[in-house]
Amino acid sequence: DRVARALTGITGPAGAIKLDAPRAGGERSLVVAVGTTLEPGAYRIAWKTAGDDGHVISGTVDFSVKARTPPAQ
Repeated sequence: DRVARALTGITGPAGAIKLDAPRAGGERSLVVAVGTTLEPGAYRIAWKTAGDDGHVISGTVDFSVKARTPPAQ
């Protein structure tokens, strides 16, 4: 279905990230649970979808995860 094809993947320092099945989160949003804890490093979300007129659009979103720091004593 259209929702399942919208997210093409997430890659990180160790390669592809396991994702749960995507679902519609609203009229213009997508919700996808990550199947594992993300390790520190740089990640990229790749997506591709079609508008109501059939025009295909795609893009990427880059983000990073920082290492957890212990709480101050």
